[in-house]
Amino acid sequence: MPVPPADADRYPFTEPEHLTRVRAAVGRHARAAGLAPDRCGDLQLAVDGLVANSIRHTPAGDGVLIIWREPGLLVCQVDDRGHLADPMAGRVPPARGALHGHGLILANTMVDLLRAHTGPSGTSFRVHLHLPG
Repeated sequence: MPVPPADADRYPFTEPEHLTRVRAAVGRHARAAGLAPDRCGDLQLAVDGLVANSIRHTPAGDGVLIIWREPGLLVCQVDDRGHLADPMAGRVPPARGALHGHGLILANTMVDLLRAHTGPSGTSFRVHLHLPG
């Protein structure tokens, strides 16, 4: 994926207590971009799930949320040092009755586009949401 802009806002996270700050940051950016309240909530829930997964499943639980605008889009990227082993994660539902594996599916349904890239240095999830107008 292309590198986020240098002037994008960055919000590091390392522990579950940071989720409140992450949700607030996403909400501020979403409202400033003119998203309707329900779309703000969708974006907050999707990004919250991605950050929570990073905290729960990556080696030190640390990462960074990066937020910026592109023409007609609000973009949120969650970077961490984990490795996504299943290239279909978030695209294929977990087995019936599974207790885990629903977060990426949920995020995929709540945003306009969710892209994932994993490599030796970590994983990036990039969320795109179209802006009104």
